[in-house]
Amino acid sequence: MSRRPTVLAAAVCGLLVTGLATPVAAKESAEEAPATQIRVALDRVLAEHAFLIVQVMRTGLTPGPEFDAAADTLDANTNDLVAAIRSVYGDAAASAFAEQWRNHIAFLVDYARALSKKDTSAAKLADSQLRHYVVTFSALLAGAVQLPEAAVEGLIREHVEQLEQVASFQASRFGEAYPGILET
Repeated sequence: MSRRPTVLAAAVCGLLVTGLATPVAAKESAEEAPATQIRVALDRVLAEHAFLIVQVMRTGLTPGPEFDAAADTLDANTNDLVAAIRSVYGDAAASAFAEQWRNHIAFLVDYARALSKKDTSAAKLADSQLRHYVVTFSALLAGAVQLPEAAVEGLIREHVEQLEQVASFQASRFGEAYPGILET
C-alpha cells in the first residue's frame, strides 16, 4: 500500500517539475533560482501536501483546534506551492492554480466528513465535485507542462481516488476502502 502512493506522488511531482523546470532552465542565467532549486522546492512542498491533506481530512471529521492547526499548516503549504507556480508562470496562472488547488482540498474534507456522518448525498456531491476537479485541473496542468491531457488526468484521478480511499478508512468504512486500494 505505501509503495503505490509514493510512486504516484513521484509521478505527479515529475509532471509539475518537468513543466516548471523547462521554462526555468531556459531562463536559468537570468533567474536568481536555478531549475534544480525549483525542483527541490516543489518536491518538498508536494510531499508535505500529501501528508498534510490526510491530516486535514482526519482532523476535519470533528472540527476543533486540531483541525484548525492542520488546516492552517496546509494553507501555508498551499501558499508555498502557489508561490513556486507564480515564480515560473506569473500571477494569472498562480491564481488559477490556487483556486483549483484549494477547491480540491475543500472537496476532500467535505467527502471525508460526509462519509463519517454516513451522509450519502453529501458524499456523492463531494465525489462529483472531485471528478469535475480532476478534469479541469488536468486541463490546466496539461496546458502548462505541455503533456497529453489524458496522461495528466490519469495521474490526478489516481491521486484523488487514493485520498477518497483514505477518507473511507478514516470513516471506518474498511470494506469499501481496502478493495479500492488493492486495485490502484
